[in-house]
Amino acid sequence: MQNPDVRAALQAEMFRRAEAGGPKALRYIQEMAFTKGHRDQYKALKTVLNSAGMREINEPRQEVTVKNDAEQLLELKQIASAIGSGRT
Repeated sequence: MQNPDVRAALQAEMFRRAEAGGPKALRYIQEMAFTKGHRDQYKALKTVLNSAGMREINEPRQEVTVKNDAEQLLELKQIASAIGSGRT
């Protein structure tokens, strides 16, 4: 893999194989995607949509608890009490 000519030859072969097998693979994935009840239908549909530019949006969720001043003060008093009595 250190030889640039070998790397170029391997890359050319990879592209040749991708061009030859790509359309066949896409047809197979589309067949799975639109075959009702196929066990991989959902995965195939996601693949078809991703290749069409409709990517899945994955938004992380974070839960935030908002406390008013009285609630925060009570919590701080409880923490201070626990620290003062040796409980943590």
